[in-house]
Amino acid sequence: MSRIVLFCILTIILCTCTKITAEDQRFYLATERPVLLYVDSKYYSYVNFTTTRFGRRNPLYYVNLHYTSLFTFDNNLTVSFWFYEYYSSQYRRSFLEMSFKWCNLVYKDMFFGPALRRNLPKSCPHKPGDYHLVNMTLSISAMPSFPFTKGRIYCNMTLRQETIVAGYIDMELKRKRN
Repeated sequence: MSRIVLFCILTIILCTCTKITAEDQRFYLATERPVLLYVDSKYYSYVNFTTTRFGRRNPLYYVNLHYTSLFTFDNNLTVSFWFYEYYSSQYRRSFLEMSFKWCNLVYKDMFFGPALRRNLPKSCPHKPGDYHLVNMTLSISAMPSFPFTKGRIYCNMTLRQETIVAGYIDMELKRKRN
């Protein structure tokens, strides 16, 4: 009798895990309308933040970030993200927020890190110069669940308690069409 109970529990666990991975493949995170609110010209001579979509049949939105840095990126730089939920025609701050040191964000984070790793040098610190981070996407499979379907991601970069870049991008969790 105990073998049957154990078998049932294992089957339920396996079915639940399969359901979660199947769910992840049916949704994607659409990022649109990026806005730079502030860029400190002491640290950047050029910054361009855009999103692109490669056609109607490709549901993914790709984020492109081109910049010319005038300083070395290392763990002195802190990157903070705040997620706002779109609720009743306004954006309200949610409980979800993340803060990272630069090198930890690029090389250890599983949500934002993979997109950055594809476009940046393989080791930290990153020297001053031109950087082109193209065709970046966010993977929702890196998060076990997402608390809302529409919102905004605010980002601040601070260097020694001084804000050097601030901006946001609108996001929406969408179902893939078959």
